[in-house]
Amino acid sequence: MSIAFITSRGTFVVDLFLKTAPMQGFNMLKLAKINYFNNSLVLEIMKDFYLRIGNLQNPGGTTVYQLLTNNNTMYIRDEINNKLSHSTAGFISTSNSAKDQNTSEFFITLGRDLSRFDSIRTIFGRISENFELIKSISEEFVDETYRPYKNIRILGTKILYDPFEDPPGFEALKTRFVPYGVVKETNRLEYDEILEDIDPEKSLEKIEKLKTQHNAEILEMLGDIPDADARPPDTTLFICKLHPRTTEDGLRIVFSKFGTVTRVDLLKDKKTGQSLCYGFIEFSKAVEAENAYKKMQRAVIDNRIVLVDFCQSLRGPQSKK
Repeated sequence: MSIAFITSRGTFVVDLFLKTAPMQGFNMLKLAKINYFNNSLVLEIMKDFYLRIGNLQNPGGTTVYQLLTNNNTMYIRDEINNKLSHSTAGFISTSNSAKDQNTSEFFITLGRDLSRFDSIRTIFGRISENFELIKSISEEFVDETYRPYKNIRILGTKILYDPFEDPPGFEALKTRFVPYGVVKETNRLEYDEILEDIDPEKSLEKIEKLKTQHNAEILEMLGDIPDADARPPDTTLFICKLHPRTTEDGLRIVFSKFGTVTRVDLLKDKKTGQSLCYGFIEFSKAVEAENAYKKMQRAVIDNRIVLVDFCQSLRGPQSKK
C-alpha cells in the first residue's frame, strides 16, 4: 500500500490510506504501475503551506479510468475523512478543481493551517519516509507563480505493495502508454543541468541571475526598460498580491521598521480608483531595501501572503500628479 517516488533530489515514500480513500489509492497505484508519474514536476511551492506535483503536458492530471476508456469525465469522487486535517505536515491530498473531480495531481502539506481544504479535498496518504527531502524542496527559489526556477522532477516510481487486481484492459494500457517526455524551457534550469561554478554560493548567484533576467525580459517586452541588461535601482522594492483594502499609509507603517521609506506608490485603476494590489516601496538606502526584502517575502499583510522582490522597472514608483 506504498509508493516510492524517485525524484531528481532523492526518494520519498507515500503510504496510501486505502481504508478511507480506496478509489484514490487505486488510481495512484495503477498510474504508478504504467509509469504515468515519470517526468512530472513540482509545479508549485507555497512555503510552509504545501507543494504541488503534476505534469505541464497534462494539466489537471488524469485517472486510470480516463486512460482506459478515453473518457475525460471519468474522475475519482471525493473521499473526505473528517478525522484528518490538512494542517498536519506530510499528508498527501488531491488537487481537484471541483467537487468529485479528483485526478493524479496532488499536493503535500507542509504544516501551516490549510484546514479550509478539509471539506473539499481528499487526504489519501502520508509521507512515511524522508519528509526531510520534502522540507528541503520547499526551500527552493520560485518565480511569481511559485514554481521552482530549477526543475524538480519525478524520475520514476516503485510500488512497494499493491493489494488491488488490475482492471480489465490494463495490460493493453501498460503496453501502449508512453510517459510524457521532458520539454526544455529557456527560462529555468533543468534538474540535471550542471552549473559551471563548483562554489555553492556562486551557483546560487547564477539561479538568482536567471530569475532577474527572466523578470527583466518580461519588462523589456512590455516596453518598461530599454533592454534586459539595464540596471534598476537597488533601493526600490516591488510588492504584489496585496489585499484590495491595503493602503499606502499601511504599507509605509509596515516597512518603516526596516529604515527610512522615502516613497510608497500603490497602483490604482485609473477609472475606478480601486487598488490593483501591487506597488513600489522606495528606501533611502540599499541595505534597508535588502533587509526588508529578506524579512517581508511571503509575509502576511491584511490576511494576504504578499510577494516582495527588487524592482525590475527603471521607472519604479511614480510621482503623484
